[in-house]
Amino acid sequence: TGRLRFTGVSLRDGQGRPTQFAVSGNPVDIVLSYQTNGEELRDVAAWIWVRDHLGRQLTCLYTRATGQSFELLPAKGNMVIKVPRLPLPQGSYIIDLTAQVGAIHADKVINAAKLEVVTGDFFGSGVAVGKLGDFLVDHSWALEA
Repeated sequence: TGRLRFTGVSLRDGQGRPTQFAVSGNPVDIVLSYQTNGEELRDVAAWIWVRDHLGRQLTCLYTRATGQSFELLPAKGNMVIKVPRLPLPQGSYIIDLTAQVGAIHADKVINAAKLEVVTGDFFGSGVAVGKLGDFLVDHSWALEA
């Protein structure tokens, strides 16, 4: 409907500084700039689909899934998705965006941005982890006799 339009996508590191790359295993904020048609909006939901280079949907970050839809959204601003520990390995990913006002779709942007992830010490072991699969899982190993 255009009642809300996404106008930009950017990243911030764990200290809130703008960055071009996300680091595997580190915190990252995904910042979605938006504007409405000049009015405050009620009951706004948003989601981001993260896809790989083949177009496979890897995950969805969705306000209603976390119980955090926006009850009152100002006419212009930023929605910030805080990811405390990015589980994606090194690589390039595609971000799609969708916003809904009530039950009506307001905006949908396919291929809105590219998410570049660089190698990081995901496990805190002192070893930078590259590509070990489609996503990284926190885990540990033990021996039993």
